Amino acid sequence: MTDEEKLKEIQEKLQSEEYVSLSNVCETLSKIAKGRLDLSEHILDAVKTAVQSEKNNWLSLKYIHSTLERIVEVRPEFDEQILGIFKTSLQSEENNKLTLCQVNRTLGKIIEAHPEFAEQILDMVKTALQSGKNTEVSLREAAETLGKIVEARPEFAEQILDMVKTTPQSEKNNKIFLYNACEILQSPNWREKASDLSFLRGYAENTLSLISRCLKSVPFEKLEPDKRSNEEQTVLQAAYKMRFSTKQEVSYLSDKFSISEIAQMKLSAQQRCMNILIGSLGKEQNLPEVETAGYRKNPGQSGVYTNNADWLTPASFKAAELFGCYFPAYLKKTQGYFSTHDAVYWLPEPMTAEKNASFARFMQNNLVYADIDGTKKARRLAELNIISKSWKYLKPEQEKLKYKELLAVCQSCKYENQEFDKFAVEAARCGVHEADYKNYESIYKAGLKVPEPFDSSKEFKFGKYTGRFLPRDDVRTGFFGEHTDCCQHFGGVGNSCAVSTVMDDYSQLFVIENDKGQIVSGSWAWQNTAGKYREVCFDNIEAIGEYASNPVVNKIYEQAGRYLTQEADCRRVTIGLGYQDADVSQYKTTEAIPLPRRYQNQYSDAQSQVLLAENPQARPLDKTQESRRYIRDVCFLDIDAMENIAEKCFPSSDQELQTPENLSGLALVDEAKGVVGYCLYDAQKREIYDMAVLPEYRKDKNGSSTKLFGEIIRRVKNLGGEWSAELRDKTTYRFMEAMEKRGLVQMQSKGFDHAMSDGSNVYSVKFKPIMLQKAPVQNQMLKISGQSQR
Repeated sequence: MTDEEKLKEIQEKLQSEEYVSLSNVCETLSKIAKGRLDLSEHILDAVKTAVQSEKNNWLSLKYIHSTLERIVEVRPEFDEQILGIFKTSLQSEENNKLTLCQVNRTLGKIIEAHPEFAEQILDMVKTALQSGKNTEVSLREAAETLGKIVEARPEFAEQILDMVKTTPQSEKNNKIFLYNACEILQSPNWREKASDLSFLRGYAENTLSLISRCLKSVPFEKLEPDKRSNEEQTVLQAAYKMRFSTKQEVSYLSDKFSISEIAQMKLSAQQRCMNILIGSLGKEQNLPEVETAGYRKNPGQSGVYTNNADWLTPASFKAAELFGCYFPAYLKKTQGYFSTHDAVYWLPEPMTAEKNASFARFMQNNLVYADIDGTKKARRLAELNIISKSWKYLKPEQEKLKYKELLAVCQSCKYENQEFDKFAVEAARCGVHEADYKNYESIYKAGLKVPEPFDSSKEFKFGKYTGRFLPRDDVRTGFFGEHTDCCQHFGGVGNSCAVSTVMDDYSQLFVIENDKGQIVSGSWAWQNTAGKYREVCFDNIEAIGEYASNPVVNKIYEQAGRYLTQEADCRRVTIGLGYQDADVSQYKTTEAIPLPRRYQNQYSDAQSQVLLAENPQARPLDKTQESRRYIRDVCFLDIDAMENIAEKCFPSSDQELQTPENLSGLALVDEAKGVVGYCLYDAQKREIYDMAVLPEYRKDKNGSSTKLFGEIIRRVKNLGGEWSAELRDKTTYRFMEAMEKRGLVQMQSKGFDHAMSDGSNVYSVKFKPIMLQKAPVQNQMLKISGQSQR
């Protein structure tokens, strides 16, 4: 049957309503629209009929909206008709977050082609915003469309601002919708009205970055601070100080300092340091000065800035505190030894004024030295980084030690209550202070039970060099950057990469070692399985000294790439290009593999990638299976996830997560969604004090919550003694009863303890795991042979 015949049949079915499922009919229309947009007029006739049906649900609306979106992209002559269809579809209560997102996005495309439809589109966006089913994504699309309307038709700015003020304000839109709404305030035709910020009230800290971007050309007095509350005055003062700061700078300030602290700051020194860094980068890349000089006017258009903002931002703040107006002299001193990035990424966080001054003196005297032959050399970055991390803890007399003596002091830290001796030795060698040690050790401990995505037993050899994926228990993994003079280590700019290699089931550390077992090169390796195929990326290649651009590195990586693509479901293996130490000029650029969703777009050097190996015959991933779940130890990085779980599992007045200084417990992890359950305990008090599992994982076919509870009982059994717990009658109390019936625990209920705000009861119990006795070996042999014991 031709597409024309299918359309005719569909129209007849729609008019007579002789169909089983309207969503199936609309799906067919959507498929026809993919390849036959020459039939747009007939497709639209069918869609007009379908959208008026009372049998529509969210799925049929989804197909209707996707069909309209395709037509808008290539047939703008039908836009006015499409607006009429949208006006009808938006009246349906069957719309959800997905269909609203589709409408808002398509309306944005129409306004770009037809400014004359601005008033109609504005009414439709207003209707969409009144829905209680909006989410961050649909609100963002709506705000972007409103921004396009202002750009095309500035006379609607006041009406749009009124709409922004009355849009239902919630946690969903306080950072997404309002952020884009502030773009409207920055419109040239509306900038003088930026003092009208009443719609931002009630958000305080969340709106700091929003307000600052509106104040570039508004005198502070015009904001009428005297008419505002003390809190609003402080927020406005801080926002005004940051009016020339970029989004990344505002975010950094908000994370590091309180609003009142920011309100008292002078940011001119930091902004000067950033200008100097941008200029230095431009010279390294042989760019004309015009490409770097005006980046602050539109930082999003500056490739030098956007590609480096993740390390430039903290570096500029640290440089301003440490060197102030002497920063150009420091940067000049490093030229010929370090790149701009290597000269600054490791600088210590701001300290006291005295410590900043003494560290600056240390750098002046020790950064460059003459060897025995009188040749000038720079200190190793890894050593400088160790000293910089320890500087705030040094005594004044230690600051004056000779370089090697000082380095030895910084590497001699001792830790109390360490659980893993080898890890403690490595941490001390890398200059980890005692205040940070337990957090890093908890990450290492959590990673020991995380599945490895790559085979750590496989070796790739070339001459005296060996490449391999490090196993989880290798203590060097989280300190990789200390071995290769890069930022990928605990506490470094690449901290998120280092943590990921230790405790994320989608990533691992790949290294090349010499015949002495020393790391000379390596990469954070990660895989993405969200698409049709499994794809693997070496985030970039780090190498030390003579191994940079050494062909031996390429030979080993090529072996690893070929090996990975021999696996049936692996389609591509790529290498990221950021801060690349290897020569990758022989590889072709390719579409970048996206970072795993759980990584949440943190630090990465793989924005651009080259193709290392591929397998065109790769087998698609089996998406019918439930994602893998596993249980590991918790660490301090899980606190946010556990708080979110508590909010979803407990009544509103019982949601506070109990997190002692030394966190102990187990986390239930879904490889696609991260932490989905937890059980926390106090080993010294022999007490289980908090447990929660998301509802969808309590009765799944994998028995995820049962496995978590069983694993915590095994942990309790290994620790020994009698334990106490407060158990909820509808969940954990039933698990404990089941364990008792199976003879695995001996439980004594101390009765009702308290009621939760939703009416469920919590019982206090004492329990002790039962140590099952093994039969004597002789008896076991008799049973196996069928004999009985006399």
